Amino acid sequence: MMFLINYLMTYLLKTKVMIDRKGEPEIIIYNNSYIIVEMSTETPNDRSICYDMEARVNRKKFPPPTSALEIADKNGLLVVDEDLYQYLQTLKMLDTKTSSWLKTNDAFRALGGAITGERRYNRIFIYHNGADSYYDNQFYLNNKYLYPTDDLDILLSNRDITNAISNYFK
Repeated sequence: MMFLINYLMTYLLKTKVMIDRKGEPEIIIYNNSYIIVEMSTETPNDRSICYDMEARVNRKKFPPPTSALEIADKNGLLVVDEDLYQYLQTLKMLDTKTSSWLKTNDAFRALGGAITGERRYNRIFIYHNGADSYYDNQFYLNNKYLYPTDDLDILLSNRDITNAISNYFK
């Protein structure tokens, strides 16, 4: 039981990171596994960030204090990829006024780009942008984080732990 309690605390700490950044963590089933994913409908106004540290450091003017991948790495999270983003959009309308950074493959990133996702006109769009881009006052490039694990399936099969997680988010 102590193992499960320690594991639960790890999950709660990961969700606390999402909440502290004004996110809305939710537990979903994706590819037959439970994952915790940040599901805020729109990006909070204070989240203008570049894609990664390389892009942030190489900005000539007004570099933001951090980047999507730095936040993810620091907190043991992952940036949502294009496939998961498309799936999340089937669960909830996200980014109708904002955009989210999505996990970008290394070959594309080596060319200086990164991808973003958003919903406009009731369609999901995946765009390209310079990884050093971020916008202030117009729309905000965000990132959706997830905390994946196979062990979450075990945790959520235990009714006491499921109730504890539910109570934590109330």
